[in-house]
Amino acid sequence: MHWVLQKLSRRLEQLVIVVALLFVSCASIAEQSDALKASKQFASQRHACGLDHGYQCRSAEESNFLGLEADNAMVPAVYLSAWQQALTDFNEIEDLSEQEKQLQHYKIGFSENEAQYVVHFQALLLPAMEQGKPQGLLRGTVGRTTRYWINKSTMTIDKRLFYR
Repeated sequence: MHWVLQKLSRRLEQLVIVVALLFVSCASIAEQSDALKASKQFASQRHACGLDHGYQCRSAEESNFLGLEADNAMVPAVYLSAWQQALTDFNEIEDLSEQEKQLQHYKIGFSENEAQYVVHFQALLLPAMEQGKPQGLLRGTVGRTTRYWINKSTMTIDKRLFYR
């Protein structure tokens, strides 16, 4: 009798795991469907503002670039040389659609290490929509997050990495 109860207990555990996996799969499929709908909606729209994740306009405050607090909007000018290299390569990636290459779908970051400048294309997360209004974020994007390492001496691309 004890053996039968153990076997039933194991079967019940397996059933719970299967049900949980089905629930997660269904939620994932629903989220992918939502991401696809949102990507179609936002991919073709033009926005007259700088966008954050969820395709929300950032607050538009013109800076006079004179105070120390303006430093967060400033980048060293040499980063723009690295940017040109990265952007040229980015626009030549064959498996990205023209829509995925549009810069409105990205935030751009710059940094550096001892030997390289780093240019980061951060694809914006799509908004979760409820009753026509954005309510949170989805994991989906229109673009593809990509990072470049540009050699400081030669200003050539040492490495390109795609993120999923």
